[in-house]
Amino acid sequence: MNNFKIGNKIRIKDEVSSETHREQFPHFMGGMEVLKDKILTISGFTNLGNIKVEESRYNLHPEWVT
Repeated sequence: MNNFKIGNKIRIKDEVSSETHREQFPHFMGGMEVLKDKILTISGFTNLGNIKVEESRYNLHPEWVT
């Protein structure tokens, strides 16, 4: 169980990359690379438990962030 809450600051884990997520759409991985060096703010959660962040329209799997 994670302790993520709206307003928490998170980062994409170093080990999450285009190499580990080849099956994702290319534009998604490009967007992830842009976000990788940024501190992100949780704005909400999807019905599946993925994380929404203020800085992007992409939803992030909880295992991808720290």
